[in-house]
Amino acid sequence: KGRLSEEEIKNILEEAEKYKSEDEELKKKITAKNDLESFAYQMRNTLDDGKFKDVIKKEDKEKVEKAVKECIEWVDKNPNAELDEFQSKKKELEDLWKPIIMEAYKSTGGQPGPQGGGMPNMSGMPNMSGMPNMGNFQQPKTEQSNKGPEIDDVD
Repeated sequence: KGRLSEEEIKNILEEAEKYKSEDEELKKKITAKNDLESFAYQMRNTLDDGKFKDVIKKEDKEKVEKAVKECIEWVDKNPNAELDEFQSKKKELEDLWKPIIMEAYKSTGGQPGPQGGGMPNMSGMPNMSGMPNMGNFQQPKTEQSNKGPEIDDVD
C-alpha cells in the first residue's frame, strides 16, 4: 500500500547518516566561498563609498581593485576549490585590506566597527515629537499611579 518496509527505512537512514558528514563539509566549503566573494565585493563597494573615495590613496585603491578582480576571477575559475583554499584567499584579502581601511578610518576621524565605542551618529534621525505619545513623553499623573495594580486592572 505504498508504505516502506522496516528494511527500506533502515537503508534510507544508513544512507542519510553516510552522507551527513559529506553534506556538512560541502556546506562549510560553500559558506567559505560565499564569504570570500562577499568580502571582495564589500571591499570594492567601500572603495566607491563617498566617505572613503577621496581618503584612500590612489595606489592603495589600485592594489585593492586589482586584488578584488583577481580574487573574483579565481573564484569563477575554481568553484570547486577546497575549504582551506577559500579561507586562504580571504585571509590574503584581509591582510591587504585591513591596513588600508584602518588608515582611511583614521583620516575620516572615525573609529572602525562596533569596537569604536559609543552610539553611531544619529543626527539624521527624524524628531520623534510628531509621533503620538513620543515627544516629551511623561507618565500620566493620577491618584492611582501611586497604588499597585487592582483586581480590575489584572485580566
